[in-house]
Amino acid sequence: MNNRPIYILLTNTRSLFSTAIGLYTRQAFNHVSIAINDDFEQIYSFGRKNPSNPVIGGFVNEVETQIFEYFSGTSCIVLKRYVSEMEYQRITDVIRRFDMERMSYGYNLLGFAGFMVNYPIKRSRSYFCSQFVSEVIKAGGIEWITKPSELVKPSDFFLFEGIQEVYRGNLIQFLAEPKRYLTSN
Repeated sequence: MNNRPIYILLTNTRSLFSTAIGLYTRQAFNHVSIAINDDFEQIYSFGRKNPSNPVIGGFVNEVETQIFEYFSGTSCIVLKRYVSEMEYQRITDVIRRFDMERMSYGYNLLGFAGFMVNYPIKRSRSYFCSQFVSEVIKAGGIEWITKPSELVKPSDFFLFEGIQEVYRGNLIQFLAEPKRYLTSN
């Protein structure tokens, strides 16, 4: 029985890096995160550890880094998918382990370069955003895509069976009252 929601957030901060990626991918949303509670007080991904420094990246809780306040014009798509209790617990456990060891993870810049040329490069303890979210879902026991996580792009999450869009618009507006938008869908 699938009764626990997880949320996938696709975002566009309109930063220089996001804009450059968008020119390559021809996609509007080039960053992806995962939230496991409908209060959205923890939004996990691999990205900037400091909003003003695009060079130093790793595992982050994007609420803690305040990346979305720094890029207040961030647009987003919030996707929801129900998972079983067992899948939910596995996903939660994986994220908790990442969080406890956050300082030992880095951003997979080499893997991201491989992604750009369609060549998967897996590096120990290094991820980029879509690779991380894909790996977390797979670690939850959900086989959702056949390509390696190192080649998953944010738009691929629309292919996740059972996924539904619950919000599209300004992320700061959504985060101010997430339950309002979730109950209206």
